[in-house]
Amino acid sequence: MKQIYVTFIGIFISLSMMAQSSQLKGKVFDGVDEHPLANAHVQFIGGNVTTTDSNGEFTLLCNGAGTISVTFVGYRS
Repeated sequence: MKQIYVTFIGIFISLSMMAQSSQLKGKVFDGVDEHPLANAHVQFIGGNVTTTDSNGEFTLLCNGAGTISVTFVGYRS
């Protein structure tokens, strides 16, 4: 199976502040040929869910520190 990688463009300091809402922006791409993955599922565990656009980019609202999960059919992370 192919692997996926996620690049985060958000400010991580704001994610560590508890009870604060923050926007996390990033891009999901194939780990081998670095092509963007459209419609990948991105989830803040215990919170919001979004999908990537045609360029593999996403924006996700997060509440405090936590873990995100990225899934795409046919790939393993």
